[in-house]
Formats: sequence, C-alpha cells, structure tokens
Amino acid sequence: MHRTTQFREERADIDERLKQIQQNRHPIALLLDSLQDWRNVASIFRLADAARIEKIYLYQSIISPAQQKKLNRMARATQQYVPFETITQLDQIPDHYRWVAIEITNQSISYTHFQRNNQPNLLVVGNEQRGVQPTVLERCETALHIPMHGINTSMNVAMSAAIVTYHLLSHYKI
Repeated sequence: MHRTTQFREERADIDERLKQIQQNRHPIALLLDSLQDWRNVASIFRLADAARIEKIYLYQSIISPAQQKKLNRMARATQQYVPFETITQLDQIPDHYRWVAIEITNQSISYTHFQRNNQPNLLVVGNEQRGVQPTVLERCETALHIPMHGINTSMNVAMSAAIVTYHLLSHYKI
C-alpha cells in the first residue's frame, strides 16, 4: 500500500519555502472584477498559491463579513501567502501588465492560440453572471475564451481562471 506524503513532510522548512516562493513568483496576476461568490474568490486564492502567481487584485468584489470566515476556511489560509490588494480604481494596477480578459467576445480567441510575450500578464476574470465589465474590457489588449463543446456557453469563473493560468504556466520553466 502506498502512503500519502503529509504536508509537514513535504514542506518541512515552511519559512524557507515561503521565502523561496516570494522571490520566485510567475509573472501573472489576476484581476477579479466584481466577483460576488466567496467560493470563487477562495478557489482563486488557492489557484494563485498553487500557481505561484504575483498578485490578486480585487476590484468591486464584495464579500460580506459573514462570508469572510467561510472564505478563509475554504481558501485554506492562502491569503496569508498570496499577495493581494483591494482596489477602487483600475489605475491602481501597475502599468507593466498586459491586460488579458478571460471572456468570450466577438473578437476573443481560444486561450490555446494566445501568444505570450515577455510582459507580465494580468488575467481579468469577471462577475459570475455578467462577466467582465465593459469599462474593464476596454483596457484589455485581448480576450481569451475556452471553447465549449457541450450545451452551456460558459464555465465557472474560478475554473476558467485555472485553465488559462496553467496554460500560461506551461510556457515557463517551473
């Protein structure tokens, strides 16, 4: 029978691991545009930790104090390790990012055709019902969609963010 490695065995020197992660983040950030569901926000924090991305920007995302405790539990304390910032204006995001929406539009391309360059990417994910706001979408250089082969025309925002993030990571030496 195979024994599963326990967290403390895998991460024996957690302080050294945190230092290494902080110095070696991938040049990807996420902008959460008006997300309302704490479960999506928590899942995206876990994604950001797993993918070792630079930062999460929360823009017009409202999580009530009652939901915060649930978010913390589901995110498994990743907010302690993943840099994040709540912003009220889009110009609070540094200029060095290439803005890329994960949104189906009449000009979007499949995420598999996206050509990464040397510029850090800001992946923009939108509200669970309405998607990326038009004013935010205007700032994006391009929009990527995930081809849908079933009945539905959209996918959960956290799942979409994970698919595109890990696709981008495949272009980096990890």
